[in-house]
Amino acid sequence: MADQSSYTAYFPDFAPADMPFIPDEFEDTSCHQDACPTFRLARAGLTVQVDYLDPAKREFPDGPRFCIFESDDDGGRIDGGFEYESDDWAAIMRQFSDRLDLVIKGWTRKDTGGGLRPWTRLISDNRTIFLGDAEGGNLGASDEPCSFSVWRGDDEIDSDTAPNLAEALRMIDALDANDPGKKTLPDPDELADRFVVKLAGYLTSAQWTQMLALNDLALERGGSPVCHSHDFCDANVFMDEAWRDCLDAPDLELQNDAHMNVINAAWSIAQHRFLTARAGTLHVTAQRLLDETQDWEDALKPERPSLAAKRAALRMRLAAGV
Repeated sequence: MADQSSYTAYFPDFAPADMPFIPDEFEDTSCHQDACPTFRLARAGLTVQVDYLDPAKREFPDGPRFCIFESDDDGGRIDGGFEYESDDWAAIMRQFSDRLDLVIKGWTRKDTGGGLRPWTRLISDNRTIFLGDAEGGNLGASDEPCSFSVWRGDDEIDSDTAPNLAEALRMIDALDANDPGKKTLPDPDELADRFVVKLAGYLTSAQWTQMLALNDLALERGGSPVCHSHDFCDANVFMDEAWRDCLDAPDLELQNDAHMNVINAAWSIAQHRFLTARAGTLHVTAQRLLDETQDWEDALKPERPSLAAKRAALRMRLAAGV
């Protein structure tokens, strides 16, 4: 329990039996200018006033017995800072515990001007979180609604609200774990589709026809699975471009077995799905899949690259009369 010598010196009529349990880390900051004893937890930047048990002895008899306020290093009240009042000492201790938990987790206060001092923390992908109340002001009680914004440099990239501090911290932890800068290997299906679009944008219809026939012949003879698109271009260039177009893909490393497994799977999918004459049957209705653009790069923009790949393959087969 905190040393009682200070508050008893200034408030000799305050019975020690009426003082709730004060943890050792709290500093007794009572002085003659106060109306009642005060205790400060420096790490949380908060001070609590503990008023008399008898309301008749209080400066404001109708007010709550306990009041928390945000304080500076000298113990002075910070204008516009967090305040919380209650007659429940356990509720007061929860506010201290929640603020201290923020500090332990790496949160700090940042003076942004105008009396605003949001809690802030750096998370993954060089993102900074600013945490405050539901209106964007200073953070209130832990059971009150709050909000947070996500910044990268000088740009705000996201924001959200939460019903209480615990839920806000859960949401922020989820953001921290979901690092948008984290690289993931492309899905072979998507990679194959993007490759086909690029390949169809380079080969002529005559070259496409020959490639289909050569791929069919190779399959019939049980020969090499290497796609005969290589007969007409360096198709690896288009596979490399397709890889780079996949969201969050790492730099392609040809000596990386995991990378090459994805590449080989994409080659196989592309060849068997689009690059043989037997890969499906054309119908008149297939023309409905075709757009009229001649800009092949536009085909990469849709959210569904598989549809773009189908369009590209069908366009080439129709042009070749296959």
